[in-house]
Amino acid sequence: MDWLTLLTPLIVALVPILVILFKQVIPARYAVFYPLIATALGPVLDYLSTYLTGLPASPGIGVLMGMAGVALRELVDQIRKAKYLP
Repeated sequence: MDWLTLLTPLIVALVPILVILFKQVIPARYAVFYPLIATALGPVLDYLSTYLTGLPASPGIGVLMGMAGVALRELVDQIRKAKYLP
């Protein structure tokens, strides 16, 4: 398997993890900014991946990866909440 094949899912999985770390630093009253931070992390991680791959960064795809990270977190959240329903 190629490293490039794993890079996009890795970025999508890293976004929620990094948002959890940001939640430890940023006060809860600024919770409205968490999805914005997650969306911004996508292009940042995509830009950092250019050092690993040598391919040019794509800010649009980076934003989509950040949004996919938000969707992944929401999906996990909904599954966790559904477990507790009768």
